[in-house]
This record gives sequence, structure tokens and C-alpha cells, in this order.
Amino acid sequence: MIRLILRASLLTLMLLIGLATLFSLYRILPLGQRCWLRKIWSRLLLSACGVALEIRPGSHRISKTPMLVVMNHVSWLDIFVLNSVMPATFIAKSEIRQWPLVGWLLQGADTLFIERSSRHAVRHVNHRIIERLNRGEHVAFFPESTTSDGRGVLPFHSSLFAMAVVRARQDDGPRVVQPPTVQPAALRYFQGNQPSLIPAYIGEQTFMESLLQILSARGLKARLQLLDPMLPPGPEITRQMLAQMAHTRIASAVGALDDSVFLASALEA
Repeated sequence: MIRLILRASLLTLMLLIGLATLFSLYRILPLGQRCWLRKIWSRLLLSACGVALEIRPGSHRISKTPMLVVMNHVSWLDIFVLNSVMPATFIAKSEIRQWPLVGWLLQGADTLFIERSSRHAVRHVNHRIIERLNRGEHVAFFPESTTSDGRGVLPFHSSLFAMAVVRARQDDGPRVVQPPTVQPAALRYFQGNQPSLIPAYIGEQTFMESLLQILSARGLKARLQLLDPMLPPGPEITRQMLAQMAHTRIASAVGALDDSVFLASALEA
């Protein structure tokens, strides 16, 4: 109980500081400084939640060139895990915007929200993705479109892979300066050295139930691996094919995370 109270107090303080920063300073900063703030703040938030971050040795060196980052989806923590290493503009489902504090924070921190069931909304977000890439930002999304328990990877939806396929440019919308490289990333959560379902945000669980479960846990770790980038495909590759290629690589990496040796406490790197 003491652990829960201390972590909840620290997390609340972090969220309030984050909101104050967003409404006072964040918007006037250049892109590089905004990304730095997101990186540092995300690291502190993970620490407040009692979650250590481990990076697999040999993870691909992060490029400054704008990339389309795709990662398997387990928890609401995933956004902060990736931002701790590779700050990016996230595409998230619109319901997250209603979450107390965290939703408001993500809304102010350049997140793009999407109604997954609307084709018109997907097309609009694709235009917004192009704008962000052309501004020099990494853009990240979860192609499973929902969370899993982390033991495997659900099928990928291909609609948001359109920006990485040359033929997907729209004549009636903004054009991407250069088709982006796809950066696959694999993530799995552990408790000690055993895979953990505690961070998994699945089923009928509410956000507050998930939060309390995480704050009460001991020894949680997030293991992240940045895989080799997938260069812009040729004209014969469709977005469906690209999505399947990314799925195969990420699913294989997720299965291998159990046996890998990891760098401890990458938050200090």
C-alpha cells in the first residue's frame, strides 16, 4: 500500500508538471527541444510508475531522418516507452483523449487521434502524417489497432502504411517529400526475468484498474528492441504486403525477447 501511495503521488506530480509545461512553454519551443522534453518526461513517468526500461544490445541506431515507426501494442505505457528512446508523434485511437490527465497530456503533446472505424478519418490522418514527416518528425503507430497480452502479435491493419508506399500518394492532398523508412520495434513486459501480463491493458479492464495494478507491482521491466529499418519499398510492394512484412519481423522479435540479454536501466543512457 505504501508503494502504491508513493508512486501515485509521484505520478500525479509528474502529470501536473507535464500539463503545466504544455500550456506554458511547450508550444513555443522548436521541434528538437520539444522532442527532448518528451524524452526526458517519458523517462521520468516510467520511473514514477516503477517500470524499468531495457534496450536489447544491437538495437538499430536511431536516425534523425523522419521515420514511420511501427510497434506491437500491449499497454498504455507503450507510448512512453518508445518516447523514452525515440520521441515521435503518435497516432492513437480517439477514446484515449478522454482519459483523465494522461489523455489530456497526450492531446497537448502532438498526438494525432483517429476514429478507427471511419475511412474518412483515416484519410485525414494520412494527410496529417505527411505534414508531420515533412516537418522532420518521426511518426509512430500501433498497426494491431488494439492491445494484446504481449505473448504474441495480432494481425496488422495496413491503412496507415500508405505513407511508406510511393503509389499511395494522394493527388488531392499534401505529398510526402520522400517515402519514409519504416522502423519496426518490438516490445514486451517482464517482472523480474519472467514475462508479465500486469501492464497488458486488455479485456474489460478500465484505465484506472490498469494504472493501480501497475503502480502496485514490483520489478516491472519494459524490454524494447529497435529492429533494422525497412527502406522505402519499390512500386511492386503494396501497403498490405509491407504491413505483413513488418508483422513477421516484429512477431519474431517479440518471441525472442524472452531469451535475450539486455542492457540494464537504459534510462540512464
